[in-house]
Amino acid sequence: FGIHFLAAMKALPVEALLDAAASPLTGVDISNGGELSVWMDWRTRNGARGPAHLSLTGPVLDAWLDIQADAQLADKLTLNVEHPGQMRAIEGVGGLARHTSIGARIALAPEGTSTRFGIRPAELPQVTALTGHPAFDTLHCHLDGDAGQGAHHRGALRDLLALAQTLARPVRNLNLGGGFRGETVADILRLCRDMRAATPADIALMLEPGAWLTASGGHAM
Repeated sequence: FGIHFLAAMKALPVEALLDAAASPLTGVDISNGGELSVWMDWRTRNGARGPAHLSLTGPVLDAWLDIQADAQLADKLTLNVEHPGQMRAIEGVGGLARHTSIGARIALAPEGTSTRFGIRPAELPQVTALTGHPAFDTLHCHLDGDAGQGAHHRGALRDLLALAQTLARPVRNLNLGGGFRGETVADILRLCRDMRAATPADIALMLEPGAWLTASGGHAM
């Protein structure tokens, strides 16, 4: 359907899970420095094999300049800024990936649900240092999961598409985040078809199934 799947790194906490996810996933989303260290170690051992897209969102950007690596972290790197204090993270990102994108994490509340963190939609056009950056091309949100997740994703997509039209630079990627819990594969495929049909062909869509991948895997102690 032209939709890319990223897994939250917290859902793949050990190397064996990263190995298993290397082929079917487009990439991973990392939210803190510990997760980034695990990724960097795994990337060093496996070279270019594995998910090509690395998405950085959340506290990891607060300390980003202190933990940047000398080597390439991924083929594609996206930095999703969620508050003005993280603007420094978009400085000096050249050389860390073959292609770098700058994104904005947006605080939405579609269909009565909530999203964690992010820049309010009305405030985003005012953050010209972010939206005017030459590499800016992504809008990201994160929805809390519940039984109505499909409706929440559709609502978030509608709101992000409307927001994209207000920005000076074109948006090429929309990341609808995670929130999946008990959906069947058929549920997710239906959602993918609906969202792809509602989105212009030149905009890529991303989802982060995260906990959905491992929640039913049981526990080891």
